[in-house]
Amino acid sequence: MLSVSIDGISTMNVRTNAPAAELFPSFGTIAEIRVSEVNNAAEFGGVSDITTVSRGGTNQLHGGLFENHQNTALNARNPFSSAKTKTIMNNYGVFVGGPLTVPHLHNGKDKTFFFASYEGLQLPRETFINHSVPSLALRNGDLSAYSGVIRDPVTGAPFPNNQIPAERISPVSRASLQYLFPLPNTGPANAIANNYSVNMPTPITSNQGDFRIDQNMSTRQTMFVRTTYKKRDVDDAPTATQSVIAGAAHKPERYVSITAAHNFVITPQLINELRIGVSDVRALTSTDVPARDLIAKIGVPLPDPPDGSATPTVTINGFQPTGTATTSVSRSRTLQLLDNLSWNRGAHTLKFGGDIRPMTAYFSNVFSSDRAGKYTFNGSVTNSIIGNPYAAFLLGIPDTTGIGLVNATDSNGHSVHYAVYAQDDWKASSRLTVNYGMRWEYHPPFTDVLNNIAVVLPDVYSIVNGTFVRGAVAVPDDGYVLTHPFFAASLAPTPILTATQAGIPQQLHRSDKSSFAPRIGFAWRPFADGKTVIRAGYGRFIEAMLGTLTSAGWGISASHVGTYTNSIVDGRPTLAFPYPYPANLAQPGTQNIRVSADVNYRDPYVQQWNLTIERDLGFSSGLRLSYDGNHGSNLGYSENLAQIPANTIGFAAAKSSSPFPLFSRIAQETTGARSNYHAVTTAINKRMSRGLQFGANYTFARNLSNGQGFNPTAFATQAGGYVTDPYNIGLDYGNVAFTHRQRFLATFLYELPFGATGPLHQVIGGWQVSGIVLYQTGPFMTVVAPGADPMGTNFANLEGAGRADIIPGVPLYPDNKSISLWINKAAFAVPKNNIGRAGNSPVSSVVGPGTQAVSLSLLKSFSISERIRFQLGAAASNAFNHPNYTTPNLNYGTAAFGTITSVQTAEGAGSRQIQITSRMVF
Repeated sequence: MLSVSIDGISTMNVRTNAPAAELFPSFGTIAEIRVSEVNNAAEFGGVSDITTVSRGGTNQLHGGLFENHQNTALNARNPFSSAKTKTIMNNYGVFVGGPLTVPHLHNGKDKTFFFASYEGLQLPRETFINHSVPSLALRNGDLSAYSGVIRDPVTGAPFPNNQIPAERISPVSRASLQYLFPLPNTGPANAIANNYSVNMPTPITSNQGDFRIDQNMSTRQTMFVRTTYKKRDVDDAPTATQSVIAGAAHKPERYVSITAAHNFVITPQLINELRIGVSDVRALTSTDVPARDLIAKIGVPLPDPPDGSATPTVTINGFQPTGTATTSVSRSRTLQLLDNLSWNRGAHTLKFGGDIRPMTAYFSNVFSSDRAGKYTFNGSVTNSIIGNPYAAFLLGIPDTTGIGLVNATDSNGHSVHYAVYAQDDWKASSRLTVNYGMRWEYHPPFTDVLNNIAVVLPDVYSIVNGTFVRGAVAVPDDGYVLTHPFFAASLAPTPILTATQAGIPQQLHRSDKSSFAPRIGFAWRPFADGKTVIRAGYGRFIEAMLGTLTSAGWGISASHVGTYTNSIVDGRPTLAFPYPYPANLAQPGTQNIRVSADVNYRDPYVQQWNLTIERDLGFSSGLRLSYDGNHGSNLGYSENLAQIPANTIGFAAAKSSSPFPLFSRIAQETTGARSNYHAVTTAINKRMSRGLQFGANYTFARNLSNGQGFNPTAFATQAGGYVTDPYNIGLDYGNVAFTHRQRFLATFLYELPFGATGPLHQVIGGWQVSGIVLYQTGPFMTVVAPGADPMGTNFANLEGAGRADIIPGVPLYPDNKSISLWINKAAFAVPKNNIGRAGNSPVSSVVGPGTQAVSLSLLKSFSISERIRFQLGAAASNAFNHPNYTTPNLNYGTAAFGTITSVQTAEGAGSRQIQITSRMVF
């Protein structure tokens, strides 16, 4: 729950509720960055707040030029790549500010000021990728690399030497290998894991302009207007679940931020601050793969292939999936009106304010990738007959298939959020200050102006043509989907109700008006010397769901998705290439509502408390001991409403026990998850004196939640993760992925004590060395068993790979842990199917590699004249090039399990990079 703003105006992305990082001003235009991690006053909505204050002009002209350069020749090689990734970065700019004077028209001295900057970036970089693809032998039907027996589904007899005859290989499978999977180029010829690598071009180009003008209207009134405009073109490498065959995703982006502010000193004790602003982000995403041409080449006739770019998603256990980014346009826009009134009254400083935010979340071509087809080969159905998922792929017999048919391609959500607050900072005595306040937030649901949204109502019961039906689908009264015949056909006999008929708002969600957020804290100096301070505080913080619920509404009306599970009877599959779908795509029991949202969705919230003891140690240094805790309540998570209870008779036999037997999957976003965080931090800091300043802190943290889903691979989004069992979400309670249990961070800056004066100063004086030292334990990870169905719920096909079993008493890590085997294979097992429970290994049961990174910088300052200085420096991230590895492959039972194929990149932990910096200021 982080809030980020520039000059008080939010820069949070409406669709994702994450900071729009590229809206950050150029560094030369920044006056101050304020970071508040705990004890946020009622003025702020987030648990933590980052506020950037822009720089204004003065009566004196001042500015500068800068250039930052990185070059492949200076950088270290990724240890997994045979060649360095190309990096030739040029980041350059100019900034200038002063009085705004127009000869003969206006003298800006003491009245009107400006500050302007330009910043450009040219980065023709490459990104290293390492994937697993079918070997040449596998492509030709030679599966002798697999140890298990592979059988002919028609006769039940083993294929001799695990060799599938060429005439038995499906033409669609051959075409998929040709057009969706690259040829292996790394490792031994018989390697079937981590055998493809490439340095993929992923260039970035951007141009940014910042401008601010200040006006002193009188001795009591000032105002300013600031604007940022950034145009950015970036190519993003495929993610871990996307194919490399389509290359990088092209993303031209545009960012705009505008702020107008007025400060009015009504009386010396009464001051008003008014802010009006807008943040606007637009992006286009596409690849170089024309969807319709590719689908035609592969040979599966689809009823409604997408326009633009997309690829069919072929998922085979042990190999890279083949989905790609699809053509889409997105937009996030926030208008904001913010007013704060401060009143100093004796020992009290009172502050009141309000915040109004009209917001837009737009997205085009929603879920178009569904229309390209999905084919999963995980062995959940075929292993018992054929014995190997890749063999089933060659034979053209998938375990499950999926197809989407789009009803409405665009969504355009709008809402207005409100907040008001009051707070008081009371100086109770010379040693004690108490602050307390109350904040109230109101987040009405988003309205889609195109009416392309829908929601599932699970507790509606009806009789349709003599059939008992549980559930209904509600749409806005003017909902577009009411006019689309396939929408009704795919849901039949489930009734479709208008919002008025269902008795719910047109936004399809009820509003939560109970979001009060009290805050209280104190700072106390217990001793007369004033060197010890005790601080403590408590606060309740509300999570604004922004566009998440609108996105959930698209999942029904925007795209119908059928999920079809195969069966093999007497060697004959019901689904097989070249057309692996049933004749009736809308048959009951196969329909998949991709995502809906609870109509009674309530605002999540976090309660935070903390206690800090600070002591001035003298010599410009201080010690801090702190405890921080928080408890998240009503957090988001996602569930399959149609999931059957865990059983021992298998999915096919137990399907009739589904609460919604007419559907294969009803994915619903709801609330009710929780989290618990506790951390102890020790910190020591020294302010600049005698040329030295430093800070160091060590944190021990424990973070647990049941809302991150069955297989968390990153911090959970607002919607949370999909739970293993909606009847018992406690099964997913565990360490939060990517929370580091222990973390040490130190920074320092030292002005070298020689050459300060005298004739040699320009040569040996003015040197400054600084650095960052980071040590932390690795992230928590979850081991999964693709294709296994221990609960008998078809979970592997409907949601994804569930957790593996853990073997009691066996060490989780091998004695000689390495990148070739980070996890002990003997500590886990694939759970048997239909045993009435989930895999018993906990969420986040293992820990990945930690981080050790020391980054150093050396800077030399030259005085060219009294007003002009030139700085030249070099900075090295991970200066000693310590290899910091990413998480290993966690798919138990595959050839790549436990292996590590890449290095970290965040927080300067990647392979060493050296940057040359130059700057001239006046």
